[in-house]
Amino acid sequence: MMKITHVLRGMEWLTSTPKHLFLYKAFNWTPPTFAHLPLVMNKDGSKLSKRQGDIFVEKFKDSGYLPEALLNFITFCGSGYEDNKSIKDLNELVQQFCIDKVSTHSATLDMEQLDRINRSHICRNLTDDRQKHKLTTELAFAIQNKLGKRLSTHQRLNVNHDFVLKVLQLRKNHINKLQDLLEYEYLWIEPELSQDHFNNTSEITDEILSLVIKELESCEVFEQDELHQLLTSVASQIHNVKSGVFWKTLRLALSGKKEGPSVKEMLAILGKEESIKRLETAFNLLKPKDK
Repeated sequence: MMKITHVLRGMEWLTSTPKHLFLYKAFNWTPPTFAHLPLVMNKDGSKLSKRQGDIFVEKFKDSGYLPEALLNFITFCGSGYEDNKSIKDLNELVQQFCIDKVSTHSATLDMEQLDRINRSHICRNLTDDRQKHKLTTELAFAIQNKLGKRLSTHQRLNVNHDFVLKVLQLRKNHINKLQDLLEYEYLWIEPELSQDHFNNTSEITDEILSLVIKELESCEVFEQDELHQLLTSVASQIHNVKSGVFWKTLRLALSGKKEGPSVKEMLAILGKEESIKRLETAFNLLKPKDK
C-alpha cells in the first residue's frame, strides 16, 4: 500500500513485532521485512533518551558540528560496515552499508569521538572546492555574527574569503569545530594595545620591535620555517634579552595575548603586510617620545 519494503527500528520494538505482523495479516497486506537495531547507550551504560536535552540534532548543529560528521559518528555505533571506525561521506556510507554487519548488542555512544570525527571531516572537506567554499562562507558568517558588533570605531573585521580560507588551512589540525577559530580574535580583529601589555617584557622592547620589523621587511619568503629561522637569528643578536622575553614581546605585539599559536605561525597566517603593520603599531606605542 505504502510500498515500504523494509523497516529498521530499535530493539525495544522487537516484542511488539508479532502484533504488527498479525495486523498486516488481518488486513491482507504484505508485511515489510523488519530488522531491529541495537540500542544506543551512554558511556556509563544508561539508555540514551530524548529527555537528555543535549542529544537533539539542533544542539549539535548549534555547537558547530557538521551534518556529515554527526551522521558518520552515529555509524560508529552498531556498525553495519566492514570498517566502522573510518571517516566516510554520505555516498560511502550508503554504498558500504550491509545489514548483516550490524551488531546484535547495544552500542556505546562515546561523545569524545565526535570532536575527532568532526575535525577529520573539516580536513576532508577542505580538499573539495565546493565544500571548501561552503566552510569558508560559514566561518566568515560566524565571525561577523559574533565579533562584528564588538568593534571599536577604528577597528575593522577581516573576513576576506582568501584570508579565512588561509586560516582554515593552517589551523585545520588544531580545531575540532569551525567555532573554535572564533576564540582567536586577533586573527580577525587587530588587537587594541596599551603600554600595560608590555610591562613585564623588556626595557628595550621598542628596539626589539624595530629590529624585527627591519628584518621582516626584507624577508622574501614569508613561510613558517623561514620565519622561524630568521627570528631565531634576530633573537641571538640581542644578548641582553632572554629568548622567552623576545618571543613574548612579538606575541603580544601581534595578538595582545600571552598564549596561542607559535609566533612563526601567527606571522604566516597574518601575512607580511598585516604582521609588519601590527608590529609598527606596537613600536609607535612604545618608542621614546620626543621632548
